[in-house]
Amino acid sequence: MASKSVEILKKILLSFRRNWGLKLISLLFAVILWNYVIVEIDPIRPQSFQVPVTSVGMTPLKNNNLFSADLSRKVDVIVELRRSEASSFNSNNITVTADFSNITGEGTQKITLKATPTKGTVKSITPATIDVQIEKREKRFVPVKCNFVNQLPADYWQNELKCPDKLEISGASSEVSKVSWAEVTLDLANITESVSRTLNYTLYDNENQPIKNIGGLDFPKSGIVSIGVLKTKAVKVDVTLVGDAARGYQFGEATCDPKEITIAGRADVVDLIESVKTAPVNVSGASKTQVFTCEVELPKNVVAKDRSAVNVTVPVTEKTVEKTLKNLPVTVRGLGSGLTADIRFRAAAVVTCAELMEGRVRSSTVSLSVDATGLEAGTHTLKILPEYADGITVYGIRIDPETIDVLIKASAP
Repeated sequence: MASKSVEILKKILLSFRRNWGLKLISLLFAVILWNYVIVEIDPIRPQSFQVPVTSVGMTPLKNNNLFSADLSRKVDVIVELRRSEASSFNSNNITVTADFSNITGEGTQKITLKATPTKGTVKSITPATIDVQIEKREKRFVPVKCNFVNQLPADYWQNELKCPDKLEISGASSEVSKVSWAEVTLDLANITESVSRTLNYTLYDNENQPIKNIGGLDFPKSGIVSIGVLKTKAVKVDVTLVGDAARGYQFGEATCDPKEITIAGRADVVDLIESVKTAPVNVSGASKTQVFTCEVELPKNVVAKDRSAVNVTVPVTEKTVEKTLKNLPVTVRGLGSGLTADIRFRAAAVVTCAELMEGRVRSSTVSLSVDATGLEAGTHTLKILPEYADGITVYGIRIDPETIDVLIKASAP
């Protein structure tokens, strides 16, 4: 059986060798069959895509001080692709451009769109042309506001802020005129040190509403905002006095108002500080209580949060001494008519007086007596009372003894 098949195949091949016409027909048939197979297995089919329009050739517009609003639109592009190409092809593989290079004037201009795919063939673009509005380019500055949300953590303080104060915008005059101001927003939550942040601008119109469509404007989309943040702490203020009081005077305990101030600085520095001192307060020669306003001396890299000066009150009082007077006579005063009192008492007195008054306090300027006003005849225990000559001021006196017994008798008829 096998030998028969071989014989048949040999006869067929021999017939091909002898018949060139048949050979050509067979080749042509094979080519047609191959093309048919290729087309049927990997056919070309149209695919539809939505593609954003990209502006190109904008330099002439800028050179002529013209501006076009951002196209911000998509068009439908149909691309013919083989089935083998379509699986890895999407809208990102197509570029649709609007060429502005030939536009030199204002008004409505018609531009023909061009689509360029990375594979396949463009069958159509819908729409094939677009109308764009060309305006004069305007440039102006608008103020920038820094908006804070949330608060710094407890015991932290914002002491510096660097924020752009104005923003340059340019673009179509109709769009530029709508902008009133710009804003950046900084979230303060969890900020415990000085930072710089790049923040996006939000534009607002004349009714203080955010502008959502900014396609007709050129401006930096973000700005840098720097904020200084310091740790705070309340610390005691100690007073530093320089000089001596006038002769005969002395200082009381100086007091501060307020007693504490809040300082701010790096946490590692502030945490170690328990108190600060005032600048030296010169009280030389003071003879009365004085109030000073003075600055607080702060360590390096530390600042005062709310105030850097305090009011210092320095009490000034006279120095006092004790002077002892002995053998002072005690007299009786206020005896009623017809009464007598025979006493020969003497007492000692310890007088507390100003140091400057000590020389004037003596037996001749201090006298002792008892008051018998309204008393009748008999023995009475009376308190010894001091009296001082004019110009003598004392702060206290101790008399020994404090009382004496006085015998009051009726006068002889």
